[in-house]
Amino acid sequence: MIKITNPKKFIMINVAVLAILAIAAMIFFHFRSGGNSDPAVSKAGKEGKKVEMKLLVQIAPPPTKGRTNPEERFKRGDIVLTALPDAEFSRAEKEGFLIIKVKINEAQAALITAAPKSAQAELDQKENEIPPLAEKLPRRRYAVDLAQIGIAPDDFQGREINDKIYGEEIIVLK
Repeated sequence: MIKITNPKKFIMINVAVLAILAIAAMIFFHFRSGGNSDPAVSKAGKEGKKVEMKLLVQIAPPPTKGRTNPEERFKRGDIVLTALPDAEFSRAEKEGFLIIKVKINEAQAALITAAPKSAQAELDQKENEIPPLAEKLPRRRYAVDLAQIGIAPDDFQGREINDKIYGEEIIVLK
């Protein structure tokens, strides 16, 4: 049997150990649940079976000169498309985009690749009116947090990452 010579010290040590374990558990569950991911993506993730998919992600910034307006192009981190895990991409796609594997369901795939609609456009669509053309909307509402997967801000080299499967926590609301 253990003999406790100083009960106050014993209680303080036990309380400190329990506090440290509680803080470690909160940190673990925060990062495991995707601390900065969008709640809509998490909610859509509960609707069906998650499967492995590939994401084609814009990694290079839009060109400042050219035929198209830079505001009409995909931004760095935008999810251009989702594909089945056995999809093959061309050499140009592998060199110009980031291709990663994620485990998401079909509802999440549809959500992250949909173009955003403004509130006015939704109202006009309900009333069978033509939406205004002057309004500028981003190409995508969701993006991949490139820093979270280890892509530096000055790294514009396209590549395919096949050795790791990411979860929904890398998908963030822009």
